[in-house]
Amino acid sequence: MQYKGREIRHEELLELMSKDNNAQKLKWIREELDEIYRKEFTKKRVAEQVEGISYQTLYFLEERGKEPRIDTIRKLAQHYNVPLDIFEKDKSVQPFFLGRKEDEQRWIEEQNEVSMNGRDISEVNYDKEDNDELPDYIEPEFASDEFSIEIDMKIFVGNDSNPTMAYLLQERTAIDEEDIEDIRKQISQLIRLLGRKHLHIKTKEAAMKELQRKKSTPEEALASIQSYIASGKLADDQARFKERMSTRLRRSVQSKNTKSAVTKDMDEDEGTH
Repeated sequence: MQYKGREIRHEELLELMSKDNNAQKLKWIREELDEIYRKEFTKKRVAEQVEGISYQTLYFLEERGKEPRIDTIRKLAQHYNVPLDIFEKDKSVQPFFLGRKEDEQRWIEEQNEVSMNGRDISEVNYDKEDNDELPDYIEPEFASDEFSIEIDMKIFVGNDSNPTMAYLLQERTAIDEEDIEDIRKQISQLIRLLGRKHLHIKTKEAAMKELQRKKSTPEEALASIQSYIASGKLADDQARFKERMSTRLRRSVQSKNTKSAVTKDMDEDEGTH
């Protein structure tokens, strides 16, 4: 999977955020994009593509350091596909991908595959009762003034406000107070990445079915996949999966209740003897 662009972090992120003003930050971003995409982000090209931004505006921003207006920052940030946090004072900025949206999507998919160690997410078993590899949980000890974090994962079906399943991820670690917001953002991003991974898997499955059924060319299969997503069938398939999951969970609950009742009756019988 090839893409243009790269992640801005560490030294490059520090270099960007050390600029004197937002005008210099915009200049740095545009010049980096222009180098990545080989003269597709010159001042002239940007002025032609962004409504309300003229060549003269870019010239005064970049060459004379004139502080841009908020609406100018928003337009250019959207065109450059960079987060607005970069231009806000006292804002914690996380590493981000510098490149067009389509390249960012390919990069996200690649990172997602790497994070899953090459495994298809559909093969991962999240059922706690069936997972023998989970270690016994040992409650760690922390200082009375030390911050720590543990995650409660809840799974919902459809728009139901009550969770269908819930897991306490039994791993607790000490953290610094200033890291709390960064951790929250990273968890939110991971949830979105997993959602994109699921969509990627469903799309890939549709492509394989199409190739097997019609022996189509890759171009024909791609067109068929796009039509499949646009038709809403993907949402229907997901709804049917959720319904099957709900049915399985109801049966599981009923089975556990039955076993519990039988155990209680046996205990009562033993108590009478």
